[in-house]
Amino acid sequence: MDELCIIGSDIIQDFPLIQREIRAIAPEDMHAIIDGLQLFKSVRVINKTELNNLRPVKVLLANETISRELAKQYFSNITVEYLPVFLRWDEQTVPSQKPVQYDAVISEADFDNQIMELAKDASQQSPDWFRQVGAVLVKNGQIIATHHNLRLPSPQAAYAEGDPRNYVPLGTSTHLHNGLHAEQYVIAEAAQKGISLENASLYVTTFPCPDCSAIIAHSGIKKLFFTSGYAMLDGQTTLKQHGVKLIWVKPVTADEKTASSVDEAV
Repeated sequence: MDELCIIGSDIIQDFPLIQREIRAIAPEDMHAIIDGLQLFKSVRVINKTELNNLRPVKVLLANETISRELAKQYFSNITVEYLPVFLRWDEQTVPSQKPVQYDAVISEADFDNQIMELAKDASQQSPDWFRQVGAVLVKNGQIIATHHNLRLPSPQAAYAEGDPRNYVPLGTSTHLHNGLHAEQYVIAEAAQKGISLENASLYVTTFPCPDCSAIIAHSGIKKLFFTSGYAMLDGQTTLKQHGVKLIWVKPVTADEKTASSVDEAV
């Protein structure tokens, strides 16, 4: 590549959010670091005036919030290519939904499907009109707790007082809610009963949110079974780092259920 331009302090001042970045390195220090690597023909710290006068043939930027804003302000008539690199969490990556990378394990076992059916049945009892999730906690082949998500302080709170989530963009600020997730509910019940969850298994209809993932990771649960959903933030990374195996339960189709019933009858 011909030249790398590092945005200067006067440009950084236009982005208050980045000024709170604890990992931030002064532009001049970053220049010394990168220049020493000899990866580019030229490396320089660029200010607003120089940026306004810059006339490159093509600009390569990271696909993130500040780069997109810079392109809008300074490169409207220049070809810009956004590179899919992760620099930090931003407005685009925080609400992003990622496929769950389960551990190459797909369960078609009758027991797992039976427990997942119980979780699905539990989800249908949820008073939440928007999302219904069911969870079943199992240890040594025995069911410890079965619950669905609900609203607090009462199941009908959203209908009596309104739903605060109505004023939060979908997929963002997941911590702002007045509900109890199904995963939290079953783990809380186990704690109330004094039951250790070491090596327990959790069956949940939808892959857990980041908060629930953290709780599961630190609870002693070692197997997480799910049938749908997506991962957000570092949820699945946290689970895997704590030795929780992620297992997708392949749903049994109506035809398969019928065939199984016929086989049993024969």
